Amino acid sequence: MHGSDYAVISRRVKQAGLLDRRRGYYWAKIPLTLAGYVAGWVLFVVIGDSWYQAITAVVLGVVFTQVAFSATTRDIGRCLPAAAGTTCSAWWWATCCSA
Repeated sequence: MHGSDYAVISRRVKQAGLLDRRRGYYWAKIPLTLAGYVAGWVLFVVIGDSWYQAITAVVLGVVFTQVAFSATTRDIGRCLPAAAGTTCSAWWWATCCSA
């Protein structure tokens, strides 16, 4: 194969269809995540000062994790060289891939 390590892994990712748009998935996931966010805060207010707030913590933990993953997936393309094992400086990794 010709090209750099990045070109090789980029080709593999494209051939596997990992960059194909999945509009239906996001049309379902975004409203469900927002509904979970609202439901978590409604639970927080309704439950009040109680040990049952642990339920709220679980709901909001799942929702905040979904939001964090959706915010960081846009940066995956910049991290592919590091994932391919190519040489990267510590500065580059910290600024591009750890956020």
